[in-house]
Amino acid sequence: MNHSIYLVWSKNNSRSQEVAAGFAYSWSHAEAMAEGLYAVRKRIDKQVDAIVGISLLECGDLYTTKQPKQKWQVFPILTVLNSEIPDKQKKKKKK
Repeated sequence: MNHSIYLVWSKNNSRSQEVAAGFAYSWSHAEAMAEGLYAVRKRIDKQVDAIVGISLLECGDLYTTKQPKQKWQVFPILTVLNSEIPDKQKKKKKK
C-alpha cells in the first residue's frame, strides 16, 4: 500500500521553479503550512508575486520527470493545476 504525502512548495513568480518547503501527511496540515508559508513570502520576504501550492506525492515514487498525482496552487487563490480534490475533501462537500 502506497502512502500519500503532501508537498508544500513555493515559487517567486509564475516563471520560476517550485521550491519544496515542507511535507505533511494530511491535507489540513498541508493547507495550514501553505497559508503560513504564503504569509512569510509576502510579509517577511516581501515577494510581490509569491505563489504557494501543494502537490500530492506517492511514497516510494521518484519524481524526476513524472508529475505529481494531484497539484494545487493554494495562494494567492485556490487553483487546481491537475487532477481533483482529495477524497476527504469531496466527502465534506457532499454534506
